[in-house]
Amino acid sequence: MAESSSHAEPATATGPRPLSVLLYSDDFTTRDAVRAGVGRRPTRDLEVTSWHECATPPAVIEAVANERFDLLILDGEAAPATRPDRPVCRHRAGSRLCPGPRAGAGRPLIPA
Repeated sequence: MAESSSHAEPATATGPRPLSVLLYSDDFTTRDAVRAGVGRRPTRDLEVTSWHECATPPAVIEAVANERFDLLILDGEAAPATRPDRPVCRHRAGSRLCPGPRAGAGRPLIPA
């Protein structure tokens, strides 16, 4: 039996599709900026219904092992999990933590 890569329900005529998000960064201000940037409704057909925040690599690995998320947002500049050259976003590439396509973007947070 094939498992769906997302457990989010499809958008309906009456509302957006719920989205659960895991957000990892070792810096609270970065997590706060990401939450504010994404917002509650990133698009008309999506609504973030739950945020799960992690500040350490072990917390990310435990959360992903025990829960399902529709989206993982992993800070590529956060403290490495086990090796200086390997941040948590690359820690388990190809595993359940990073099962498929990944993309990263970074922008300086400059006030407008």
